[in-house]
Amino acid sequence: MTPPTSWICPNCRRRVPRYAAVCHCGTRQTEADAVASEPTKLARPRAGGWRQLPLSVWLPLVIAAAAVIASLALLFLPPEPSLGIPLLGRIERVPTPRPRR
Repeated sequence: MTPPTSWICPNCRRRVPRYAAVCHCGTRQTEADAVASEPTKLARPRAGGWRQLPLSVWLPLVIAAAAVIASLALLFLPPEPSLGIPLLGRIERVPTPRPRR
């Protein structure tokens, strides 16, 4: 088995090439090797993610998403003519039909 070509910095979790003795965050490779040789500690519990959010968070998100989708759908609908009462004095002129020959 070939040796790994990089080591993982315990502070910033970057992959650092083997030829680099110091990570960008300032951790030395010897410190990383010392940490790797120690018994592993309990890892911090990761955040639950989206599935762990309560209903009180999901409900406003769903309502906001539905409102955005509905408003975008309304932008693409053709405008409807107004069915209101026409203004006084306004005459809608329709072109006269041409007589057929």
